[in-house]
Amino acid sequence: MTVVIAVPHHEPWIVAGWAYRMLKAAALPLLTHAEDKYKLEQAGALSILDFDLLDSEQGRRIALAVEYAAIELRAQLIAGPQDDPRDAEFADILADLARSLHGLYD
Repeated sequence: MTVVIAVPHHEPWIVAGWAYRMLKAAALPLLTHAEDKYKLEQAGALSILDFDLLDSEQGRRIALAVEYAAIELRAQLIAGPQDDPRDAEFADILADLARSLHGLYD
């Protein structure tokens, strides 16, 4: 299973389900609205989180949480043991995702 995060004006971010689940686990505690948490859960089930389909307030909240989670998860991967070469690749694509979400709703 793969999951797509579609950010307007950027290439889709496509990752394996395990990678999305890691990102989601880091982002969920940052969200306070139940409907935002549901949207992240739903995205995993539907295999897509499309920011074009979110209203601006919900999109802003989710984008900020996912951006922050991507930055934090990337830092953990870089600081941790480099046993798996996929960790470095995942850290790189997390940086790409954070960049694409930064300022999305400014």
